[in-house]
Amino acid sequence: MTSTIKKIFVVVCVLAAVISVYLCEAATTTTTEEPARLTKEKILIEAQKKALRNNCCRLVNTTTDYLENLDLPIDAYPKVIAVSRCQGFCGSVNMGVTSGTCMPDVDGVKEREVAMFEVKNGKKQYYSLVKVTEHTSCRCS
Repeated sequence: MTSTIKKIFVVVCVLAAVISVYLCEAATTTTTEEPARLTKEKILIEAQKKALRNNCCRLVNTTTDYLENLDLPIDAYPKVIAVSRCQGFCGSVNMGVTSGTCMPDVDGVKEREVAMFEVKNGKKQYYSLVKVTEHTSCRCS
């Protein structure tokens, strides 16, 4: 090896040794000098991060009273239906900061038909097909 390469190698080895000693001391110092309440705080922060990760933007099956709000000439059913909707947290899990909104992808929306009916003389009579918007994929924006 040339003398320049040898010098660089020695400097790198010395730096690596200093860094490893510093990291060890930092870990030891933090562990022994850390008040007990910080341990509880760290546990709580990790739990909060986990809760945010579990609630990230995704498809959620939910119900809507969309059909109940239609202006129909008859008393039609169903009043409430199940649909998929984008819902959840967008942002930094580590910092607990929101940045953006959970919404459907550009191609993440579809129309689906729901059969409406009315009840006459105790029997269902089909009335109409109504289109309902449903989400199929989500993103944060």
